[in-house]
Amino acid sequence: MLNIVFYILCVPTGMLALVVLFKTLTGTARGSSTTSEKIVTTLASLIVLSMLYWAFGLATKEGNIGLGIGGVILSWVVFGVMMLISGYRNTKLWN
Repeated sequence: MLNIVFYILCVPTGMLALVVLFKTLTGTARGSSTTSEKIVTTLASLIVLSMLYWAFGLATKEGNIGLGIGGVILSWVVFGVMMLISGYRNTKLWN
């Protein structure tokens, strides 16, 4: 049962990270006009993909499916935090 939960969480996360990476590298992503935004988005996508690879290894090779699910959820948190930091860093404050 946990195998199914792991794959339900892991596959869409990986596909989304690949789409974000592809759109950023091809220049079709909306809203990422500056080079620093593109670099942060690319790094975030690559970090998520590497964390998913690590979680997949935990779930399949080592048999720790719970830790694999935790790795997938941790990749969501890392991606969200990186995007929030990037958004706050590039926000212009108006007085």
